[in-house]
Amino acid sequence: LSVGFKVKKRNYFSFNVTERVDIRLGYSKDFFSLLVNGNGAAVNLNRDMNIKLALDASHFREWGFNYTREVNKKLTIGGRFKILSGMENANTEKTNLTMNTNSQYYAISASANLQANTSGVDSASQSNLSKNPNSMLGFNPSRKNHGYGIDLGATYRLNDKFSFSASIIDLGFITWAANTTNYTTLHQKVQYNGVNINKADSNFGQSV
Repeated sequence: LSVGFKVKKRNYFSFNVTERVDIRLGYSKDFFSLLVNGNGAAVNLNRDMNIKLALDASHFREWGFNYTREVNKKLTIGGRFKILSGMENANTEKTNLTMNTNSQYYAISASANLQANTSGVDSASQSNLSKNPNSMLGFNPSRKNHGYGIDLGATYRLNDKFSFSASIIDLGFITWAANTTNYTTLHQKVQYNGVNINKADSNFGQSV
């Protein structure tokens, strides 16, 4: 939602309220190889595969105040000051997961060292939804994750055919300090040797 107006032809003011969701996802080469080739491919056997994922997801509301000025017929400059209200955030601080597949028996061994941090996610869970029906959508005025940001930009019109623009967008921060939860898995190890066919065959056909 945004509104704006001009003052004396060269000055433009505007105000906006924007609901935003930003998601960044990173993955390792071995993770992509596992998806494409599977763990049984020759290239993935008998070695520790580094299955690493990095997630940073945020839901926040932006309150923006913009001022743009036409300096002259060639140059226009502008900026937006933004007040940010954080709703939910989830990010992975550590995602060290290794997996090894034995080439002879295809037994799988894995170890994990994971750490994930969240803010506002648990408060929007189903258990709290009954107490505050609007919390799942983030319309909770009591949340305390605040931040600030700025946008800066300029346009230079060289002639009727060429113009040049430069901008800095979303320079700012949100302090995720309220309703936080941390999840940690330290050096957990798993060994999977498959299904014992002999035991499964001996039980076949027996009534339960």
